[in-house]
Amino acid sequence: MRLSALAILAVSLSCCGGTSGDGTAPADALAEAVDGTADVVGDAADGAMAETSDLGPGDGGGDVAVESTFWSPEATKVIDDLQFVKVEGKPFFALGLHVSTGSVYDGVTGPGECDKKAGKGYLDINIDKTHEAAGHGANFAFLWGYDDETQVLLGVEPRFKGRFHHQYGKVFAADDDVVPILLNEHGEVDLDGFDPAKVVEMEAEFADFMARTGKYSTDNMPNLPPVEQVGHMAWHPTFRMIGEGDGKGEMLTAEQATALAKTMNMMIGDTYTYVENRFDWNDPAGAIMAAGTGQKGDIGEGYDDWLAADDPDHRSMFDSGFKLADSLRTKGNPEAVVWMWLQGYSFGDSIKKSECEGKPDDSWATGGFPPLTYLVKEACSMIAAGSTGFIFFGFSYIRKEQAEVIYTFLRAFSAEDVYEPVLLSPRLDVGVDTLFLGEEGYDGKGRVHAIVKWHEASRTAFIVGANPGARETLAEFPFPWSIAKAELLDWETAAFEPSTALTSTDKVVSYTFPVDSGAIIRVLPLVEPEPAD
Repeated sequence: MRLSALAILAVSLSCCGGTSGDGTAPADALAEAVDGTADVVGDAADGAMAETSDLGPGDGGGDVAVESTFWSPEATKVIDDLQFVKVEGKPFFALGLHVSTGSVYDGVTGPGECDKKAGKGYLDINIDKTHEAAGHGANFAFLWGYDDETQVLLGVEPRFKGRFHHQYGKVFAADDDVVPILLNEHGEVDLDGFDPAKVVEMEAEFADFMARTGKYSTDNMPNLPPVEQVGHMAWHPTFRMIGEGDGKGEMLTAEQATALAKTMNMMIGDTYTYVENRFDWNDPAGAIMAAGTGQKGDIGEGYDDWLAADDPDHRSMFDSGFKLADSLRTKGNPEAVVWMWLQGYSFGDSIKKSECEGKPDDSWATGGFPPLTYLVKEACSMIAAGSTGFIFFGFSYIRKEQAEVIYTFLRAFSAEDVYEPVLLSPRLDVGVDTLFLGEEGYDGKGRVHAIVKWHEASRTAFIVGANPGARETLAEFPFPWSIAKAELLDWETAAFEPSTALTSTDKVVSYTFPVDSGAIIRVLPLVEPEPAD
């Protein structure tokens, strides 16, 4: 009998030492796999390939046969439960930006020295920066308002999808505006204490929106596109909607969060945690502010310090993005779409800008711009929880060198091998709950949060996972068929590459997630070779 060399490599190389130093097959063997077939000794008449592995001393010796399982459609079951905003009937995953035409603080001009009329302290880069982001894959623009330059800001092809704004089509032609696909009317103010009357009000407003009655009727809002185009009404929940409160503090109870989550068919949540402590406990005024904002620890301590120390007072900051996305997804209606805001700005720069302009700033924290690793961890954990879109809040506030981090993120998530195959594909049923995997964390649940997806067109599986927190964690992913190859996405090159951190044994892929990290893994099933002529 003859089987493809790829089938042989998938099993025998991994267990018999026939790999190069990085865990991949030697170049000559891979070339043979691509080029033709190789003889296999033994009987595989049942369609499964026999493989062997050597046992260690004292275990009986000899070879143990392991039956490989070829991919089959019967064994490949998908779970189509992810909720997307759809554009012209097709699922859409937002790689979005909060945009504006305003100038950006230069990061260096001192307190009281900014002068808008003279241009001192500011950089006029937002239009170029936004156009460049579109070139790197940004596909959604969130506008808070319009001005004389907004039309130029939005002048990209393909056009940005966006939020319906009440000025849509009024300031300039609708054909030059975003393509509105959602409405966002409610925000953090709606969480200023839980009010059952607010829940009723939001439910009634959503009903009017879907029926295009009341304030959303054609008479009252003639520029609102039909429900077939703008059929999602979103609101902006914050960390309070994690729903782990006791009804006494800022955090809502599970029941309160559930009531609010069910008011509409879309939520865009935010938790920004890449921060540093702002206030000095040794300063009387600073101590008052520190106590009022709930600051724990000394001035200057920040996310990286807390992570390095696995600081118990700040552990909730490592996985709050996942927890919020998971809470919104599970507490909302089954058809509700969940997107998430990502931290696209520096708290510290925001404070310095206010000081430069001679204005007070009430920010609860300071800190630098988040690194790519933090953003990837946040994004992958949120995808695992069921989020189907992101928007970078504060993109219009940042300088070019900070925007480069977001460009790298956009290139990776918009890459041809990622956007449609990974982000838009349904879940693959692997027989276990992958939302909590690996060693238990402090909450008694697995520390790794992951989702496994299946792309039918390429017959490829993908793992999207994250390990928020201060401990590296091994996670094992079972599959319904044998594994031919597993590769890790390199965020800088936006390409899948072999990695020594990945191992596979027949039907299981294992990966040790580094501290506070995210990953996308491409998994190719073992496919039965075509019969020889």
